[in-house]
Amino acid sequence: MKAPRSKKVLRGPFLLEKKPPEPGRQKKPESPLTALVFSGGGARGAYECGVYQSLHEHGVRPSVLVGTSVGAVNAAAICQGMSPWELRELWLRISSADWWYLPGRLRPLRTLMGDRHTFRNRLDLWNFFGWNHLFDTEPMLATFRKYFDVEKIRKSRVKLYITAVDVISGESSIFTNKTVVPEHVLASSSIPIAFPWTEVDGRIYWDGGLLANIPPIKIAIDADRRVREIYLVRLFPRLAQKPDGLLDCIERTIELVLQGVLNNEIDQVEFINRLIRSRAIRGVYREINLHTVEFHEPFSALSILDFSKRHVERLIDQGYRDTERMFARKAEERDRKRRVRLAARA
Repeated sequence: MKAPRSKKVLRGPFLLEKKPPEPGRQKKPESPLTALVFSGGGARGAYECGVYQSLHEHGVRPSVLVGTSVGAVNAAAICQGMSPWELRELWLRISSADWWYLPGRLRPLRTLMGDRHTFRNRLDLWNFFGWNHLFDTEPMLATFRKYFDVEKIRKSRVKLYITAVDVISGESSIFTNKTVVPEHVLASSSIPIAFPWTEVDGRIYWDGGLLANIPPIKIAIDADRRVREIYLVRLFPRLAQKPDGLLDCIERTIELVLQGVLNNEIDQVEFINRLIRSRAIRGVYREINLHTVEFHEPFSALSILDFSKRHVERLIDQGYRDTERMFARKAEERDRKRRVRLAARA
């Protein structure tokens, strides 16, 4: 005679056994994971290098990396195992020499000259009215092929997600460790109009960050259900001064487009966290500790193309200092809460 099967009760979308699980089969608590989200901003990506150095010194070891635009460059480098100091060396190698002899007002125009590691000017001036981009990114692709080890990236235990946008369909595309090649990193960094689109496997891509239709925080949350800590690096400030003149208005408009999705995502994470703490929602939702490091300098069209050594070094140092200040603020907040608890018990 066969033993009777245990009955099942339908509760919501789940089938639950009446018989409780055996003690030996109970799942062990899952260790929380950390994700690191890098946003885009051209040469401002050097700031993220400094942020990573500080995070590393404080023991932060990301298990998930999400990169958009220049953030894809840093994410791919970290995924393949570059240390903060190796990443800093990479940024200094691709930086260009400073033209110190140019007058102060003309010095910013040096950024439009490009260099042998990132981009260069086009020479086909006779075809100017047929252009669909201003600069040539072949040097950038050569740099990626030289410094990125595809095999190391694919064998890495760190999950990598690089975003770009299909120019034809407008759909977002996400490339992972299993498929990524240097061309995907370039595709994510292909700023429209400034740089040409990048063709990979018959599809053409533009910078995912600039078109602002890919939510990077959601990618980090969905990457693994164990993700609880997310460090987000913002290369454009939330707040800005009142625009003064037409150029300021254009730059502020671009700035708002670049950070629009991030603003909405941050608000959503904070809203869901509040609902979880108040026990208004349960189930698949989990509380996310979101830590933001923000670069506070206003957007400048020339700044995202300024790969000069002086600029790169300043950005790396600024990223490091801002992250150290973030950790200091969190330490002060923990001490304040501890003092409040002790005072309540007294």
